[in-house]
Amino acid sequence: MAGTAKPSGRLGPKLILGLVLIAAGLWTAAWFYIRGQVSTEIDRSLAQMAAGGLAIECPDRSVAGYPFRIEIRCDGPTFEDRTSGLKATARGLRAVALVYQPNLIIVELDAPVTATTRTGAKLSAQWGVMQTSLRFRDAELQRASVSFDTLEGRWTPVGQPEATLAATRLELHGRRDEAVEGLDIAAFVTAGSVTAGGQRLGPGAVTMSLDASLVRLPLEPGGGPHFLADWADSDGRVALKSVKAAAGPATIEGRGEIRLETDGMLSGAITLIANNLERLGEAPEPAKANAGNGKPAKDVAGPPEITVTPEMAALAGGFLLFGKPAKDGPPGGRSLEFTLDHGRMKLGATPLGRLPPLFLVPQGS
Repeated sequence: MAGTAKPSGRLGPKLILGLVLIAAGLWTAAWFYIRGQVSTEIDRSLAQMAAGGLAIECPDRSVAGYPFRIEIRCDGPTFEDRTSGLKATARGLRAVALVYQPNLIIVELDAPVTATTRTGAKLSAQWGVMQTSLRFRDAELQRASVSFDTLEGRWTPVGQPEATLAATRLELHGRRDEAVEGLDIAAFVTAGSVTAGGQRLGPGAVTMSLDASLVRLPLEPGGGPHFLADWADSDGRVALKSVKAAAGPATIEGRGEIRLETDGMLSGAITLIANNLERLGEAPEPAKANAGNGKPAKDVAGPPEITVTPEMAALAGGFLLFGKPAKDGPPGGRSLEFTLDHGRMKLGATPLGRLPPLFLVPQGS
């Protein structure tokens, strides 16, 4: 009939608004359901770990992050391993995951962190920012990374000299590798330094990198007190693809393999190549300022000269006296073998002492 209105074929504003409100309501209900499930799972996991001797407390815990995140917070978290007697506490903890990407979890731990062992040894650490990322697949951890900015650590054993570690930045990365039946790991240290008994060991600022595989490492959760013994029984070893340390122009690089013996001792060999050891006390080359307009660049003051400690001098002397010309790398490099024979260490033909076992073999084994 004439004058009859025809449908426009388009959704009216009220219908669109209604659909949006329904979707928002459904999403809100889903988020609060997920939050409840997360809280329940946390309680279940904490109770299960406590029954196994691992007590973790998360005071003032909250679960927030609506609408797209699940964020868990707690103040003053504590950790206690009743088997080993290790106790630790931190100032705060945050863990965040996106609702639509639950396989990636970001964890931040606030310093200071303190820990004590059953023997009374103490560990304390302070940092600017610490962040950990955990990536899962089918509820199984596949990758993990942790980074620290402006890290300062202090280890105080009973009756032994105190040791400290400082670094502008420290990164640790690990991922499962089915080819080696274990883990691939990588580590990076920027401007790192170590002291023992108040004396600095090595240069005041070292840049280091590490790339290795932990072959046949047992990865099942809850490995128990015999974890290292089980690794040794499975022909466990560290395949060192590359390790490099640089102090100013001087560098030392190495690669090799270290095995964990069934008696808890370490055996293996690492080939070390040193370059520019005669320049060990020099600071890095100063940066050049960008003068522009075709004018010559000016030197920018760099870090102070590196103090050569007795340990550094002995290491350099060992390479120069007992090393051989390196086949790889720039001219002038020196190659030397670092060996371990059931804990007995040697640099070339020079004995360096003996390492203690990493675990004790149970009586009657």
